[in-house]
Amino acid sequence: MIFIPKTGIARIVENLSATRYRQSRYIVTLCGMLRLNKHVLNCQTPDCKQLGLTKRPEGEGALVLPHYTFGLDVVARIGEMRYRQHQTIEQIRSALGQQQVSISVKEVQLLSEVFSHWSRQWSKMIRKSSSSYARKAASCWRRMGFSLRKVTRLSG
Repeated sequence: MIFIPKTGIARIVENLSATRYRQSRYIVTLCGMLRLNKHVLNCQTPDCKQLGLTKRPEGEGALVLPHYTFGLDVVARIGEMRYRQHQTIEQIRSALGQQQVSISVKEVQLLSEVFSHWSRQWSKMIRKSSSSYARKAASCWRRMGFSLRKVTRLSG
C-alpha cells in the first residue's frame, strides 16, 4: 500500500523535488502482512507559502499506531477477546496463531494494555464532549458491542 499526504499539497505535488523521503514498513494484520510505503513531502518552491512545511500521509494512522508492528484490527481483536470474552493471554495468542497471526505472549500482553489505554482515552473524550465526533465515536463503540458503561468499567 502506498500512502501520500492528501491535504494541502496541490503546489507541493507540482514540484518534482517535493518528496523529502520515502519510508517502508511492514505491519501484521488479521488478513496477513502488509507493506506500507509512505511518502513524506516537503515543498521546495521558494515563493510557496508552504516552503519547508512537511506533509505526512494521514492514512497510515487508520491501519496502525505509530511505532507498532501490529495493525489496529489485531489490537481490537485482542481487546475483544481479553475484555469481552475474558480469555487469558495464552488463549488469545493461541487463537491468533490459528488465524495465521504469529505473535508472542508479551506482545499480546502489551497490545491488551494498549487497548485498555485507548479505551480509557475514548471513554473520557466521549463523556466530556458533546460534539458530533464524540457521538460518532460512541456509535462506533456500540457497533463493536461495547457500551460506554462497559468501556469505563474495563479501563479502571
